[in-house]
Amino acid sequence: MHWHLDCSLDIEPQLLANGGGAVAAPVTPANCLKQQHGVVRIRPRSNVEPFFVFCDQKVRNGGWTMVVNRYDGSEDFNRKWADYKIGFGPLTTEFFIGLDKLHQITSSDNYELLVQLQNRKQELRYALYDHFSIGSESEQYRLNVLGDYHGDAADALRDHTGKKFTTSDRVNNENEQNCAVQQSGAFWYGGSCNLTNPFGLYQRLLERDVDGFKGILWRGFLNGPKGSLKIVRMMVRPRAVL
Repeated sequence: MHWHLDCSLDIEPQLLANGGGAVAAPVTPANCLKQQHGVVRIRPRSNVEPFFVFCDQKVRNGGWTMVVNRYDGSEDFNRKWADYKIGFGPLTTEFFIGLDKLHQITSSDNYELLVQLQNRKQELRYALYDHFSIGSESEQYRLNVLGDYHGDAADALRDHTGKKFTTSDRVNNENEQNCAVQQSGAFWYGGSCNLTNPFGLYQRLLERDVDGFKGILWRGFLNGPKGSLKIVRMMVRPRAVL
């Protein structure tokens, strides 16, 4: 996959040295709408510091903020709470945006969620939810809102609605086991550990099949217990886009 990278920063307002007048400066955008394709600095709300995201302008009329990108196994997704809180991985390769940023984005406006999937047979599927929002850290990043489903991948996230986020060092799932430890990946687990997990173990080319429901699974497309999806991309954008 090839990405366009542009890390140019916008300049904050400053005073002219000779007259003290204010210099107009570009306003940091709140989201990826009408921005370039690539790395962009956004500020979803006025009370948060700006941060960088990857904007996708090539899929379904653009305007998407990339949340998860997995395609070669270069980034380890079996991580602890602190890493999932702030995010990890370079924005131009495999990465997760971070739960704090995802909360700031999805609580700033009405957002939709698009999930793109590809299996080892090169079959493509998608799931589109017309509303998506997660809670803050004090709410354990609960998957608060999941709207109507459209697509051909199956409505696999439905069973995870209302669930809190679980990592290997922070148990919030609804059974006696730590699902993140059992499945080698964090997620919004509920009463079962074996349903859907885009953050599961990646299976590289020619490697033995991941077993025990530990792979990247999407119930209704790849159910497990063996195997792992080849590509997973999750992205969000404001719902007003046509």
